[in-house]
Amino acid sequence: MRTTRDKSAPAVVEGKPKHPGGRPSKYDPAYHPARLIELGEEGLSFAAVAGDFRISRETIYDWAEKFPEFSDAKKTAEGLAILFWERLNAKLAQTGQGNATATIFGLKNRSRKGERHVPEWQDVSRQEQTGPDGGPIAVKDVTPEARLDAFMAFLAKTRKA
Repeated sequence: MRTTRDKSAPAVVEGKPKHPGGRPSKYDPAYHPARLIELGEEGLSFAAVAGDFRISRETIYDWAEKFPEFSDAKKTAEGLAILFWERLNAKLAQTGQGNATATIFGLKNRSRKGERHVPEWQDVSRQEQTGPDGGPIAVKDVTPEARLDAFMAFLAKTRKA
């Protein structure tokens, strides 16, 4: 006779409760938030921190959503990373020593839209279209029937030519 265990009760293997599902998280609240802040002080991105932790980007973003102390550390680390790059930029401006291109990209890469980054370092490109003499563009409302008539007249002209 086969017995079934109560699925609502946690499984126990050799005196230890089994993890409730899937592989246990590598997240260590005593280590990862502090290390994240250290790496932010070095100017590293959140994706680079994932590499340092030997985890995927998806996992590190999951940790930021799941663990409030890690989310707070992420915000602090992002500010410290920007501070790192701005200080590097200031040093470059004062001394002329360093790599301007690398510094610019370091700042711009922390200014992407969609995340809480500083927009001060974004490249902005605006295009504006105007009518004659900088005035408004004339817009003419045309009904579908009028559009069809104009198209048919165009076709008639091109067939004659």
